[in-house]
Amino acid sequence: MPQFREGGHQGALQFLQQHLRWPPNTSMLDAEGRVFVNFIVGTDGKLREFKVLKGLHPLLDAEALRVVQLLNGHYEPGRQSGRAVEVYYTIPVTFQR
Repeated sequence: MPQFREGGHQGALQFLQQHLRWPPNTSMLDAEGRVFVNFIVGTDGKLREFKVLKGLHPLLDAEALRVVQLLNGHYEPGRQSGRAVEVYYTIPVTFQR
């Protein structure tokens, strides 16, 4: 599996929470929970083909995509039999007030 360079999976979740911003004009929005974002970690460790698998609200989904895209350049590629391989990866982005 691909590894986030600064602390593995837990490090990636902390990175997301540090950079997450509630979108403006969502104070009336009573939505909390997780948005699941899927992407490919390429053989060079670069991320691409981001998409929301399970969303909460269009504004929160857009913020989840924005913050997950910040992870680009922070991953070591997945390996199989010693060779770098492309891996589909899904990560949750938690929105909690």
